[in-house]
Amino acid sequence: MTWLDRDLPASAPTIGYTLSGADALSATIDHTYEHLQADDGQPLLRDHGTLLVVEFDDVVQGVGILRSHEKAGESLQLECEGFSSITDGQRITQTLTWGGKTTGGTSGNGADPFDVVRGVYSFLQGRPRSNLGITVGSGVSPYRVGSWYNARKLATPDDPNPKASDIEPEIPINRVWTTADRKPPPATGQEVFWLYQLAWYDDHQADSVIEELARMAPFDFRERYAWDGTGPDGKNGLALRLELGYPRLGGRRRGPVITDENLIGDPVTESSTGGDYFNAVTAYGAGEGAKRLRVTVSKDDGRLYREKSIDVPDATNTAVLKASAEMELARVSAPYDVTGFTVDGEHPAAPIGSFAPGDDIRIDAHGEWGDIDMWVRVAAMDIDTETSRVDVTCARSDSFDYSGGTG
Repeated sequence: MTWLDRDLPASAPTIGYTLSGADALSATIDHTYEHLQADDGQPLLRDHGTLLVVEFDDVVQGVGILRSHEKAGESLQLECEGFSSITDGQRITQTLTWGGKTTGGTSGNGADPFDVVRGVYSFLQGRPRSNLGITVGSGVSPYRVGSWYNARKLATPDDPNPKASDIEPEIPINRVWTTADRKPPPATGQEVFWLYQLAWYDDHQADSVIEELARMAPFDFRERYAWDGTGPDGKNGLALRLELGYPRLGGRRRGPVITDENLIGDPVTESSTGGDYFNAVTAYGAGEGAKRLRVTVSKDDGRLYREKSIDVPDATNTAVLKASAEMELARVSAPYDVTGFTVDGEHPAAPIGSFAPGDDIRIDAHGEWGDIDMWVRVAAMDIDTETSRVDVTCARSDSFDYSGGTG
């Protein structure tokens, strides 16, 4: 990357931070932008060819790839997307493989989705004019994707006694793999191996692959950026990093509180949970038929009885099963949700920087339907750097499930 300007005359940049998605950046360049024109009069600021950086107090606050611009009078309105947008609509045109009979698939138990994300970014940045120097977090997850091959054929109603030499076409893994799990037995004369592959001819889109893995596992991702520490002032280049977290990023922030004093404009935005509301949960555990474990928990909240069923096949005792049912009941028994609010980022109760997408923060304020005292999880936030106004998109904290995927 080559610096075009280290002091761009931008006004009122707005920075958008997003959990498990690309950040956003918009700014207006005033009439002095003419010095960013080439000798032929063409702008040096090019859509899909320029990276904009917003810095406050020597700290990088936002980074965006210029996606579009519009001239209005003597000003130029710039719209940018975060660096993770390099995955958007990009087809994987090279076969990416994890495991396999001759490439490590005879040990282990499938591919870690984090490794797949790293592989996708490596492919994207390995193409011509594509290397932004993005690194992907080095963490791991317990979830595994892929399929077993060469396993002995499973019995079916149509074929209850398959031969020991018959091979099952494939057995999907796609779940959290524990020390209690075992790979399937091999067919006679075969060696079982696992394989996860993104074949170039299967029309895989990079963004869709990552989003699907994040939903399955689940895991969160978000953009991180900073000066890379090189050069006389430490600002010669940027360090761009995609942070990954299983089963989530962020945490409960005890400091910031959203109250009537720091809210701006209308009350918090509330919505009915509608068809997703239940006040009873029945959980089914291990066992079969009448011997299968079953636990029901409920809440008498004056509403019609609505029961939801969940399967927890690994639960072998009622205490574990009841805990799962109670966790699910807490998640689905709220009659309404808080989906957004606007807060004054200069107010000491919840100043800018005290929370970020992925974090849980408390709301203690008046709402459209009465008083609200609950925890919400921040999904996205847009910061107006001129007014310190922060628009937050959120959802009830207990509406999320962080128990980890089981496939």
